[in-house]
Amino acid sequence: MPYGVAGVSVLRADRIRSRERPDCGCAASAVSGNDGGVNREKMCTTGGGAVLEILALLKTYISMGFPCVFHALTGLYCPGCGGTRAVWFLLHGKIWTSIRYHPLVFYTAAMAAVEWGGYWLAKRTGRPRLYLRRYGLVVSVGVAIVLVNWVFKNYMLVVRGVDLLRPVW
Repeated sequence: MPYGVAGVSVLRADRIRSRERPDCGCAASAVSGNDGGVNREKMCTTGGGAVLEILALLKTYISMGFPCVFHALTGLYCPGCGGTRAVWFLLHGKIWTSIRYHPLVFYTAAMAAVEWGGYWLAKRTGRPRLYLRRYGLVVSVGVAIVLVNWVFKNYMLVVRGVDLLRPVW
């Protein structure tokens, strides 16, 4: 398949002229389907095609799961194991499942919301004391969450023989 700027797949001239196959084989066609709702010729030759290509690639990788080199070499979980699945479940509204896979993901989202909310409230009311900027505390709690999560999951895996990161879907 020919590639245009930045490796984005483009339609071949014979497909554009003949209109026999409106599906060019790029992610824009896969995402939009054949309903004609998206101008695939324009999407494939512009940045929109690149975005859809990247999204399709990410969807494929996330559905397969990223391999963990640390786990492959040692048989133990790394401190970040389960993070990708936790993000996926959090984005799909399954908060408890997200926390089960990696509690740091939910903690990070919650702390970001609290910090942004405090900043917005301080700006809106003109009271800077409402925005306390407790970065040291937030980071310390995050590090503690990672360490406790890592030790607990490896304890359950090695001593109890329970795989807590087994896929639930």
